[in-house]
Amino acid sequence: MKDTLAYIRKNLALSTLIAGLVLAAACEKRTPSTETSGGEKKIKIANIITEQEARVAAAQTQISIFSTALDAFEVNNGYYPKGEEGLNALVKEPSDSKTWKGPYLRQGIPTDPWGQPYVYEYPGKHNNKGYDLMCPGPDGQTGTEDDITNWEAGK
Repeated sequence: MKDTLAYIRKNLALSTLIAGLVLAAACEKRTPSTETSGGEKKIKIANIITEQEARVAAAQTQISIFSTALDAFEVNNGYYPKGEEGLNALVKEPSDSKTWKGPYLRQGIPTDPWGQPYVYEYPGKHNNKGYDLMCPGPDGQTGTEDDITNWEAGK
């Protein structure tokens, strides 16, 4: 059990690091640089990630972090959080849990990059053997084209 928790915490830390690197790269202001080669000036233009792409990447990463934390919760408790406790069970021990070993997230439950709460549902409608996790996306509305979900990860 300790090995499993160590593995999960290591993956959470790695996911958080990756999210930070993605955001740092997206937020960095980049300007074209010039090089000289044989007397010629060449302009190199860096790949620029838009703010919107950075926010989508951050939401996808956060959903992945939630997934890892939810799986750790399930390993310890034998079930995924249900009902109103939802994602809060990752940071505050549910009253009916006898084997909770959290908190499973160190920083609490964040809002999505647009300031909206993430949506968690168990049992899932799309993942009927698991849970559904989603971010309403830039428009803040669930059930629209820009939703970021754990059942359509490549979208």
